[in-house]
Amino acid sequence: MTNSHSDTGYKNCIQHVDLAQTNPTDIVELAEDQKDFSCVVNTPESQRLCGIQTKDGIRKVYCYDLSMRYWQDTGLENILTLCNNTDGSITAVRQISSNEVALVSVTTSGYTRSQMPPMAHRYELPANIKPEALTRYSGVQSGASQLLLSADNGNNSFAPVVLDLQSSKVHVGEQIQATALIPFWTITDKKDNGITKYVRTGGYAVVTDGQTELRLWDQATMTLKEPFATFPNPARSITMLAEDTETLKLYILFDTNRSGRLIYAYDLVSKDWQSVPGIGYPYSEIVMAR
Repeated sequence: MTNSHSDTGYKNCIQHVDLAQTNPTDIVELAEDQKDFSCVVNTPESQRLCGIQTKDGIRKVYCYDLSMRYWQDTGLENILTLCNNTDGSITAVRQISSNEVALVSVTTSGYTRSQMPPMAHRYELPANIKPEALTRYSGVQSGASQLLLSADNGNNSFAPVVLDLQSSKVHVGEQIQATALIPFWTITDKKDNGITKYVRTGGYAVVTDGQTELRLWDQATMTLKEPFATFPNPARSITMLAEDTETLKLYILFDTNRSGRLIYAYDLVSKDWQSVPGIGYPYSEIVMAR
């Protein structure tokens, strides 16, 4: 996605980066009132990208069908960000008051204002976290009971914000001096009675001093673990590819010191960085689409 947050002179559009090809191909150019299409997530196997557009000052959820090539207004309004869930569904974080948010399910059946889907738990944000601070990045579900969000406090300061899916509790992690704090999900393995099990967990890409650290979130201690990988450029967007236990990669869009951006994949099996061909990408966000 190249949107109004891209800081480039490139046209606002959605492109397909085919990992087997050198040159990206255009999918659709964004109209003037679509140019801030952001916080984009993918509905697996649906061939739809869902993101947020601001219309008449209101943040709304729109989906683009990659197969049929059309836009759909889901009817959801006052949305701060979108989140990928462990079951492949999408949750929207909706602002319902000056200090309160609620979770609603994103569907593609076209809800109207009088048919809003039922809201799950409501969450009262602490005084030091404003709802608009949650709008910079999309969130992820980590394990069965936590939703990981990122709060931009301004002045190069971020904090992890965790919503408990089994209650109405909000946990705000330690404030971090950083220029980006990007939630991501990944697959980790662990031994259980000698049997290797694969589980989905969440983490954050932490950008400090111009470099990126990939750190998992410890759901028990509610803290960030030590970095499991680092890269010498600042991350801008991150997305996960999980085809099977041998194909587990985090694709990351990085800023460079020169014009344009680059994309690298961190292979969670071989534990090394792999370059995606090409440089000078104008994107603000990338997402693994199916």
